[in-house]
Amino acid sequence: MRNLFLVFGSVALIAVLGFVWLLVVAFRQRAAWGFGVLFLSPVAAVAFAITHWRESKFPFLVYINFSLACLTSMGFILVHLGGPEILTMAQEIRKGTFTEQQAHQWMNETMERIKSSGMLNDREIAKLHAMKGLFNGTKKKGAPAKPQTADSLPATTVSKVSVEPETKVPPPAPRIRPIPYGYDPITFAAAGKYIGKHLQVIADNGVEHEGVLVKATPDGLVLQKWLQTGSYSIRLRTAQILALRVRR
Repeated sequence: MRNLFLVFGSVALIAVLGFVWLLVVAFRQRAAWGFGVLFLSPVAAVAFAITHWRESKFPFLVYINFSLACLTSMGFILVHLGGPEILTMAQEIRKGTFTEQQAHQWMNETMERIKSSGMLNDREIAKLHAMKGLFNGTKKKGAPAKPQTADSLPATTVSKVSVEPETKVPPPAPRIRPIPYGYDPITFAAAGKYIGKHLQVIADNGVEHEGVLVKATPDGLVLQKWLQTGSYSIRLRTAQILALRVRR
């Protein structure tokens, strides 16, 4: 990977030198050609090379060939660093199907790619190892604790445990806030009439979701929300929906 970066840097340098050479030739012909090549390349560079082939063929061939080689090597670098995986991840995030486990796996794979790329020195690799350990430690802390079985308990503790009938305590009902001003309650059966309207959906766990209704089926609803970086969808199954409200 280090060799690929060296090749990319060498090819990019030669492409820049070829462009400067072509720019000098264009300014020698006319100032308009020079500014055109400077600000409108590669279109202006191709036009200038066609109309002044004898004077510009060598710098133009150096510029265009090494620019293409530079783009090719950049593509190899992006593929090695996980460019396709990033695009796939972005699509899954927009669809709302990207899980926390996939995020942890992608982060670990990205760190391994950076480590094997040859771009880091020993000190930076040590920092990367520390970051990876902290990341994995955070993941383990967030994992649910493994329940203890009777075999794992001490013998003295097991002998003192008395078996009592288990009483199931029903979970507390989710707390629903009063309907805010500007909203009207609607039923799930009538939700299909409000496609394109702003809805407030209260889930069975008490969490409130807001967004524009884009799809309503007997299986559930799909809301769309907009952020500064784009939009994403929220899918709610019928069993999750406790109450619906529509903005007037």
